[in-house]
Amino acid sequence: MNTYAPPYESPIEDSFAWAIAKHLDPAYDLQKQVEVPTFAGGFRLDFLAVSLSSRHKIALECDGKEFHDYTRDMFRLS
Repeated sequence: MNTYAPPYESPIEDSFAWAIAKHLDPAYDLQKQVEVPTFAGGFRLDFLAVSLSSRHKIALECDGKEFHDYTRDMFRLS
């Protein structure tokens, strides 16, 4: 399910999606703008790659540091 499916929220996300759709293993489902809950509140990931067989998940962020707060983003590791 690695298809390029615009629109995306920023030019860098669009470029990333175009590139990864050609190279990501078909055993992964690439999802965009995924809400994830943590004990510190909700976060929205730019992309989430989910293994269809093992359910392993890989979070992918594309935007630069001007869109992030280091302290808040540390909770994304939870």
